[in-house]
Amino acid sequence: MKRTSLLFVSSLILCSFSFAQPVAIYTAGNTWYDQQYIAGGARLIDNDPSGWVQLGWTKGFDASNATRHVIYNAWNPGTQEFLLIEGSQIDSWARTASVTLVTDHEGRCFPVFNTTETAGIAIEFLPRTGVFTGYYLSDASELQLINPRVAVDSENWILHIAAAEYGGNRFALYYLRAAPLYDETFGIAFEFLDDPPRFIDSLTVPAYDITASQNTESSSVAIAWTKPRNPGWDNDLVYLLSEDGGDSFSEEINITRFIEPDWECLSGDTAACNRDTFRVHADISTLFDAEDNLHAVFSTTNFYALQNRIARYAGQLWHWSERDSIVTPICAVGEDYATEHWAQDIGDYELILQDPCLTLDRTTGDLFCTYSFCDTNQWSEIGIPQGDIWVSRSTDSGLTWSLGMNITNTDGGQNTPAGQCQDESYPSAARFIRYIEGEGYLDVSYMLDLDAGNSIMQDIATLNPIRFAQVSVNSIPTEPLWDPAWPRLHADTTETIFGNDESIISLFSLYQNYPNPFNSTTTIRYDLSQTSSVTLTVFNLNGQKIAQPLLNRHVSAGIHSMEFDASRLSSGIYFYRLEAGNQVQTRKMMLLK
Repeated sequence: MKRTSLLFVSSLILCSFSFAQPVAIYTAGNTWYDQQYIAGGARLIDNDPSGWVQLGWTKGFDASNATRHVIYNAWNPGTQEFLLIEGSQIDSWARTASVTLVTDHEGRCFPVFNTTETAGIAIEFLPRTGVFTGYYLSDASELQLINPRVAVDSENWILHIAAAEYGGNRFALYYLRAAPLYDETFGIAFEFLDDPPRFIDSLTVPAYDITASQNTESSSVAIAWTKPRNPGWDNDLVYLLSEDGGDSFSEEINITRFIEPDWECLSGDTAACNRDTFRVHADISTLFDAEDNLHAVFSTTNFYALQNRIARYAGQLWHWSERDSIVTPICAVGEDYATEHWAQDIGDYELILQDPCLTLDRTTGDLFCTYSFCDTNQWSEIGIPQGDIWVSRSTDSGLTWSLGMNITNTDGGQNTPAGQCQDESYPSAARFIRYIEGEGYLDVSYMLDLDAGNSIMQDIATLNPIRFAQVSVNSIPTEPLWDPAWPRLHADTTETIFGNDESIISLFSLYQNYPNPFNSTTTIRYDLSQTSSVTLTVFNLNGQKIAQPLLNRHVSAGIHSMEFDASRLSSGIYFYRLEAGNQVQTRKMMLLK
């Protein structure tokens, strides 16, 4: 899609800002099979310290897709070419699909994928050769695992894997570890350290991710997934954290904690009674930064519980970090986005804005979120929207994000017949920015669908290129910024409380102020598990109170926020402390003028 300015739809500013940028695009292979993954955030591409880029995909060998296998290819930074013509087959099973992968520090690739029996894993014989030996993920278990995701620890010793088993309209999420085995330098097999795998939770949607710290002094591992509140779209985002390499995990931590609706709705105001109207979609991507701080990006859509309705054409992307404990928007479109009804169908569990994938620049600390986005200028002859691949950037650890840049920038046209569409879909991004001779690159893979939609359910099967985009980091703008105040994940506003039901919030929490650092004013948010006498006080570095407490009264249970005006204070570090009953929490904030 061709754009040179900010786009407006009704009163909404889209997450799109585009101009000519240095992006080199290469073709790794092709496929007749559209569905490269079930849930967004999947890693189909990675890079290694030598600058090589390795990627995988599911290839259908003909229009029937009866024969399909997972394929590997590697891009050589020296020759600027792929190692293999159309890639090499990873597996030796009758049929495979849904590959994700990770590479270690030596450049050896470890793909995981679906087979006809249970999920498989492969070890590369030598780095960057495309020669693999495959094994079932779990030798002793009778589990039929699917949709595996994989992470590698900082020492290249352990692979951490999350996978699911389907049964009875639900998915059971499992965790296991595999240790690669070598004969001198040759990768030959695995030792499975958790056989049978450990059960994590029961899901309605197989949406989850797993990541491991790359800090050599850390053994942190995190698993994040969509936690079902009710069947269908009613999901929170939760995670488990291990600090001992997966031997044990923390209690489940709920990131989103959406407020339940007021089911009685005695007021008759359904807009107010719905309370929180976002729910987590099937897209999750996680990473630890260099300081061992966990980050997650995820997608939501509008969900109206009282009406049992979702907004099919609305979508939002969000960022959360363990350090700041705050969810901030990356970009969004509201439900009035499709007022022209340009899309007749967007597919089951598809959104206009989806598939976020997180990348870290370990040199600068910047974060990048790659995603797919469709607009009202492109659709196929049967009314399926066509999208492009976009990226947004954060220079402050995810607190604010730049307006998105279109990195594929194609025009698929309108009423476009099968074979002529330009629908870039199934994006994936490498975990880290790759540096070659001081120049940083974001590595992205995607499929160019020549007939928009999923051929399994909707469109005509076409032979589609698998593309690799090498994006210069210097071309990705850091501003203008997306409005960090819109949308808000929760339905609260300043000092507005929703409900006094003690079951609304399960924990007492004081969140990081936002923005931080700030100039003059900032917002402090807190949750209460029950009605309490609350005192909120600000201190300077010497421990001295700054004037009177900001708050000193009884407050009802629920989610609250209030504004702190520091216009009369000098720049520096301050602390704010919340006391509620016998509980106390303190956080640090920075005032910059």
